[in-house]
Amino acid sequence: MGKGGNTTQTTTQEIPGFILDQAKEVFGEVENFTPSSAIVPEVAGFTPNQNSAQTLIKNLATGSPLAGSKTALDNILTGEFSVSAPLQTLLDDTLSKTVNNVTSQYSSAGRLGSDAFGTALGEGIASGVAPTLANALESDASRKLSAVGMMPGILSSELGLAGALSGVGAQEQAYNQALLDRPAQTVAATNQANQQRINNLIAALGGAPTPTSTTQSSSPSNLDAITALALGAGAFFSDRRLKSDVKKIGTHSTGLNVYEWEWNAKAFVLGLDKHPRKGFIAQEVQKVFPEAVVEGSHGYLMIDYSKVKEVA
Repeated sequence: MGKGGNTTQTTTQEIPGFILDQAKEVFGEVENFTPSSAIVPEVAGFTPNQNSAQTLIKNLATGSPLAGSKTALDNILTGEFSVSAPLQTLLDDTLSKTVNNVTSQYSSAGRLGSDAFGTALGEGIASGVAPTLANALESDASRKLSAVGMMPGILSSELGLAGALSGVGAQEQAYNQALLDRPAQTVAATNQANQQRINNLIAALGGAPTPTSTTQSSSPSNLDAITALALGAGAFFSDRRLKSDVKKIGTHSTGLNVYEWEWNAKAFVLGLDKHPRKGFIAQEVQKVFPEAVVEGSHGYLMIDYSKVKEVA
């Protein structure tokens, strides 16, 4: 047992009823506040315009749009040339006129079978058909080169269209995303408002004036005080969850640690502000003297000091 008594001066807080009511209200608000997290933002999918833009770009990339231009250039370089139906008709007419003219000239002279007739016929055909064919080849090459030159502009226009569709689709997607985000933002704002309300209540409670009174008394030492409690009857609140600023001040003859503490906000709500602030911690007593610890209807542990047995 501890030795020696002393005179202590104790300052206690007199809690007005309206402040106690406020404390209970704040405690209830804190216990009941459960932030909502039921709404999870969704992700907006691609819009029809974005899908169209993607399809267009994919087709341009996989459709070999310059293949025709390459073939045309190859034909020009290798001399390949396709005779169209109108050109064939023109060549046939030119050939027919040439043959008729030469035949008419040599027929009147009776020389149709001569070598000169054959030579003249060949030269006439060459001089009549060759210019027409050369002009057709040049015109065809020029037309193909012109078409090849137009391809970059056509591709640029199609890519510009794809870009425009993609831009419109991005704006639509942003709008859709904003609509999907709105419910979650509303819940977040509600949670924040409720939290701020609780903070305001706590701030107002902390700023309320609390009257105090001072008394002087002579008391035994800290350890003897615990022994005195043990001689009494009844259960005292001593749950660790109701205490703050807990400090060990000694060891009882039972081997239990002796502490002093301050009651926290939960204890004040339970009206424990005038209860003793020195003694054991219920959780520790429960391990040594389980019969001395009970749980009240409020869910907190209490110590029946009369059942804490002295150790010789």
